[in-house]
Amino acid sequence: MNNQEKKQLNKEVKSNSKLQLTPLNIIGIILIAVCLPLIIIDLIFVFKAAANPDQVPMVFNGALLTIDSDSMTITRGENGEIINGAFNKGDLIYIKKVDVKDLVEGDIVTYRAPDGVFVTHRIVGFLDDGNLELAGDVLHSVETIEPSWIQGVYVMRFAELGHIAEFIGSPWGLLVMLGVPALILFIPDFFKKKKEQDKEKIKTLELQAELQKLREEKEALEKAKEAESASQEN
Repeated sequence: MNNQEKKQLNKEVKSNSKLQLTPLNIIGIILIAVCLPLIIIDLIFVFKAAANPDQVPMVFNGALLTIDSDSMTITRGENGEIINGAFNKGDLIYIKKVDVKDLVEGDIVTYRAPDGVFVTHRIVGFLDDGNLELAGDVLHSVETIEPSWIQGVYVMRFAELGHIAEFIGSPWGLLVMLGVPALILFIPDFFKKKKEQDKEKIKTLELQAELQKLREEKEALEKAKEAESASQEN
């Protein structure tokens, strides 16, 4: 092998060793980069909830909750402005820790009821004994709670993302969040390798057919020479 052939071989080896990213590979990498932090955060909430079921699981003094009630359903006016309520069933809300002393009438807080259910309602009054009165905006009943029950104060909502957040935290959700990006990332390489293998197979078959043809031509030529020699002897 001369120097020119060696250079060409080294060039081909380097070219084949380089990581070649397809558009689908890039999409897969982006999805993994987005989904992985979400899964980690969701798992932290799950583990914190399992470790202390009496408290809303918080990360950096904040928590995400899914709304399963219609008690604070939003009512809008003719111009689309909110005239009542704060969030809808199926929304994802964000709450943060709060000092009860900083709360005022009209604030929306999440508290843990004696039956273990977390409720998010609006403060409608403060009692002389230090307890608070809360109510849902679309409910007429008022509940009295102790300050120690309060978990956090409502900050904002993410419309209709509650069920998505619950799905992400489920086993199937984790599988989808990790599996789909991984498939998008690796399937193109799988089909690329399969295509290359098919090409190599076809090339091998073509070479075998060419070799067989050369053998047949050689045999035919040898037979022709033998026949020519036999005719000359006669």
